[in-house]
Amino acid sequence: MNILYVAPYASEKFRFMHSDVNPPNMGGVRKMELVISSLIQNGHSVVVLSSAMLSISRLAVRSGYCEQIEVEGGGAFQVVYPPALMLRPFGGLVSSFSAARFLRDVTSQYHIDAAIAYNTYLFESLTIKELLAQSSLPVCLEIEDLPLARKRGLLNLKPVFDQLCWHNMLKISSSFLAVNQDIYNILPEDKPKIVLPGVIDQELIEVSEQRNSPFSGTERIVGYFGALNPGKGIEVLFDLVPKLAFPWKLVMTGSGPLAEFCESLSALYPDRFIFYGNVLKTEMIQIMCECDCVVIPKEQITGDGKGVFPFKALEYLVSGSHIISTTLAQQGNLNLSFFQRWDGSLDGLIYNLLCAESDYNVECTLRNSARHAAITKYNMTNVGKDISELLCV
Repeated sequence: MNILYVAPYASEKFRFMHSDVNPPNMGGVRKMELVISSLIQNGHSVVVLSSAMLSISRLAVRSGYCEQIEVEGGGAFQVVYPPALMLRPFGGLVSSFSAARFLRDVTSQYHIDAAIAYNTYLFESLTIKELLAQSSLPVCLEIEDLPLARKRGLLNLKPVFDQLCWHNMLKISSSFLAVNQDIYNILPEDKPKIVLPGVIDQELIEVSEQRNSPFSGTERIVGYFGALNPGKGIEVLFDLVPKLAFPWKLVMTGSGPLAEFCESLSALYPDRFIFYGNVLKTEMIQIMCECDCVVIPKEQITGDGKGVFPFKALEYLVSGSHIISTTLAQQGNLNLSFFQRWDGSLDGLIYNLLCAESDYNVECTLRNSARHAAITKYNMTNVGKDISELLCV
């Protein structure tokens, strides 16, 4: 099957070409790559029509560009980056209203049998609308965030446009991938749908099974591996650093607007905080599996947080590290309630670090059961099969 994946995907090479060296949300890109790899492993061909707008904003037009990206285990996928005005926020809006033309360029070069749309973003929604005007194809809507789930400021109109597309995308899509159970529950009952919080990388499984058991060494490492954005709630980790005492230290990887501050803080407290920056996947997995515990701070999201789910939660679980998390959305039959122990405060985090080793030992059965269930359900082979079935409806 030839699958069109419409998503805000941008490779590291493409970002580097445009000097976008500190992107704010690489977790989303990582999940896209794992979804694509799972489809390729199941025998499909994938072409990506990218809606990505770079974090570098300037009054310039970037040229269209095509890229082939190799995936682990063999195979590759194509990425089509249309030309775009790089001035935010106008560039994204201009590209969205040119989506139909960009799609026609893609379909003139590639035969498409089915499509996946990443969220009800304006560009993705208008592309799918044009695709279905050309021919009746299966369309799977992948919902990673509800349009209004994140706090983006009153002047940011993008979520408003995305919300306006919500109901029509539910109507014209033939199946759904929901990042959590709460989103799954509000999707149409008469169409196929599954919960997909993430896809587990085979390399992570292999490295985690060779790791040393947490709390078995002389030092204690607490890690964070998400985006370095103010909305992620990681400021509490910066406040933690001066209060960390031996044998504890904090490690971080990632990129985003707070990366420069992380570098400064690491230089100020070199024995308590190590900042690795934006590292390759293999190095990130290795660092994660060296942690005694990992943390999921409280994001700045609207309502009760049911409109999102941090992809890293699954990776943390598989890594074997002890997890200290704030409240997360439900994940269907996967019970992750045992590590949602933190209220998001600095005092609460310090308390949970003091109790970390004893909590880890007590939760052994729950953790092993959840880890096994996650690997069984969300490994790349099974995810690829599940999505394939949705696209064949």
